[in-house]
Formats: sequence, structure tokens, C-alpha cells
Amino acid sequence: MADQPESGSLIHESRDQMESALIEVLRTEARVRALGRQTDTAAAAVTPAGDTRTAPAVIDEVETVKEKIDLREAYAAQSRAAGRLALVTQIFEIGCSQKSEAAIYFQLSNYLFRSVSDIDGVPGAQDCLSQMATALYAYFHVSLDTENEMQVRTAWQCLESVLRELGRNI
Repeated sequence: MADQPESGSLIHESRDQMESALIEVLRTEARVRALGRQTDTAAAAVTPAGDTRTAPAVIDEVETVKEKIDLREAYAAQSRAAGRLALVTQIFEIGCSQKSEAAIYFQLSNYLFRSVSDIDGVPGAQDCLSQMATALYAYFHVSLDTENEMQVRTAWQCLESVLRELGRNI
């Protein structure tokens, strides 16, 4: 992808994860549809003598394969990737729309945490928020360079671990 920085930005990485999850869902759905067609074909198959005993065996085999294809897991992975992309996109929007580190910190805390007790309940959460506010301010208001992108990525890893500690499924 020529429009990405060589290191790959956090938002591009999140988008790529979402695209990969979507592709996996489409592949899984296609496999399930193909197995459904096999089941239909097997159910309609009748030997010249009218013997339908082979159809149930084929149908059972197809159903066994279908059970091994976990479409629910593919959808869950897609949902997690979409949620992460939405979260990262909103964090970037906060970073570029606010004009000070303090404003970024305030907006991030309101967006990411349900209450002050959430922030206070996880050791280091305030530091992670502060680190992210500083990194976003530098990235969007000082320079969109690789060094500032890496600071955003590092701060995101810290915030992501805090959110996971709170039970968020990212």
C-alpha cells in the first residue's frame, strides 16, 4: 500500500486488521454456502435403482465439515476488528480536533472510561492517558513524523492494556 508510511501507522494497521477479518468472514461464508449446495445435491441424489442410502452418508459428512467451520468465530473476529478500528479512529479524531494536551486528555478520558473510578481503579491509567494526550498533540499539532507516530503507537499499547484490564474486548 503505497499511501502508508513505511512503518505503518496505527490507524492503517487497524484498518488492515478489519479488512483481513472481513476477508475471512467472506471466505467462511463461501465455504458454508458450498457445503450447503453439496448437502442439497446429496439429498437429491438417488441411484438408478432408487437407493437413497448414500445420500444420508454424504449429508452427515458435509454436516461434520460444516460444524468444524466456525462462522461465529469469524464474525466475532470481524466485530473485534471493527471495534478496534472505530476506537482508534475516534482517538485520532480527538487528537486532531482538540487544540491542547489538556483538552485531548479530557476528551480521551470521557470517551474511553465510564467513570473516574475506572481511571483510578487501574494503576497507571492516568499516566497512559497523559502519554496518549501528549503523543497525539505532538503527532497532529507539531509533526506527522515517524517518531511521533511511534509515540502514539506506544501510548496506544499502554491504553489498550488498561482497557483490557477493565474487561474491554479489544
